[in-house]
Amino acid sequence: MIELDETIEKQVDKALGEIERERFTEAREILSPLFQSHPHNHYIHYGMGVFFAFKGENQKAIVHFQKAVEIFPYFVEAHYNLGIAYKEEVNIAGMGRAFRKVVRLGEPDDSVCHEAKKMLAVLEKSVREVNGTDLDTFIRAQDFFEKGMSLMEKGEWMRAIDAYKESLTLNASTPQAYGNMGLCYARLGKKEAAMEAFDKALAIDPDYEVAIANKLVAEKLAPGEALETPIQIVEYYKDYKKEGRSYLEERAQELKNQPEI
Repeated sequence: MIELDETIEKQVDKALGEIERERFTEAREILSPLFQSHPHNHYIHYGMGVFFAFKGENQKAIVHFQKAVEIFPYFVEAHYNLGIAYKEEVNIAGMGRAFRKVVRLGEPDDSVCHEAKKMLAVLEKSVREVNGTDLDTFIRAQDFFEKGMSLMEKGEWMRAIDAYKESLTLNASTPQAYGNMGLCYARLGKKEAAMEAFDKALAIDPDYEVAIANKLVAEKLAPGEALETPIQIVEYYKDYKKEGRSYLEERAQELKNQPEI
């Protein structure tokens, strides 16, 4: 069951107009009380998603667009905007899923359907050129990769390694999977396997700074010694390489600023 309320829709449309004019304070004043009183309304979630997307807060936008399509799975515009938010986050698998939903659910002559088809064509070409595989295979590999990430967060190191191996079977050109496997092996006290995994990550991308930093840490472990330092989740290619930042320089500065004991 979805909540249909013409008054709410008119208010959200008004907020969307304010967002287009970049009058974000006015838009928030409309959307916030609506969200408080109707937290399960798909159109309000859509409005919130657009609000955060315009402000460049794509992670928050994704949460609201996901909720909108969860409540109303046939909401084509929400699927499309979800795909655009994933694009901004460099989440190729998320883009592929969202734009395919648009093509599947939308009217063939709709502008959003045309745009989604164009996006998918570009995506398919890019994935083939960069990864040497088709989009379906890439998405399945990413599913295993995300499973590995989830298992790492739970401290299930061996199961995470198995998930990364499945991912690499489908897409062997992902340095992050090898880098994360290296961390898992280091956590298990398997230094040799960890070093081998880091080396494989760097064979794919010699400039993958996260693997460089983690390899330096693992090198200091004694045989059988398990890595105990907390694992920090880093989206290197989005937050560092894309923005021209240096992970190694920032980590070095952090260590420099730590007080001596």
